[in-house]
Amino acid sequence: VVAVEQRAELEARQAAAIQLRGTVRRWWAPVGDSAGRGYGDADKAAVRSGLLEGVRSNAGVQAIRAQLVETFKLVASHDFPGDWPGLVEQLLAGLRSDDMQQTYCSLILVRRLFKQLESRPTSRRDELLALNAAVLPVLKALAPALAGTAAHPGPHRLEGVEMIKVIFKCFYSAFHTGVCPHVQQDIRDWMQLLLATADSLSMAPGQPEQEAVTVAKCRKWVFHIFFRLCARHGNARRCVNGGEAFAEAWS
Repeated sequence: VVAVEQRAELEARQAAAIQLRGTVRRWWAPVGDSAGRGYGDADKAAVRSGLLEGVRSNAGVQAIRAQLVETFKLVASHDFPGDWPGLVEQLLAGLRSDDMQQTYCSLILVRRLFKQLESRPTSRRDELLALNAAVLPVLKALAPALAGTAAHPGPHRLEGVEMIKVIFKCFYSAFHTGVCPHVQQDIRDWMQLLLATADSLSMAPGQPEQEAVTVAKCRKWVFHIFFRLCARHGNARRCVNGGEAFAEAWS
């Protein structure tokens, strides 16, 4: 509660967020001699509910937000999707928000879900496929506006660059082990977006260091995506479980 209480001192909130992460790590799903001594169902539900609001209410306080995002990752690794109903719908509502910070917070939480599922073998990809189906259309619709913000000088340019980078990281996770139908059907749109973003995010001489680093990291993910598609999914000899048709079309 202290971690998300805006009236509390910043140092107290940060300490509480660190303590919460440690407690969740130890007691969310204890094993061995500690099994059965962790969080009860009611407490877990309260923590899950509070985490989303906590991340959003601390959008501008990176030190606290980072701790809460790590706690979210720990909880999601145990509870998503089966024991966290409605999570994706809540995050989608945040992605559609007119508030840029709220959208960013939802993006980084969605990214944690994609990262959690990206390396699942093709025989265990149902949860990733469901996430792709729900989230990728929203990310594809959101990306052009963010790319436009990132491409032009202005007070929100770095925020736009960071957010489009997170979208690209989600997209990378979506096809990491296999190019699902939800990626295949929109591959042309994604490729156009990637190429246009890489072209618009030029590395200008004399660019401030922070801006140059942020832009370089975003461009790096564009190249990660193209390399993965070409080296793994565009090579019929490396494809698995029916990916040969995509490889032939891609090449």
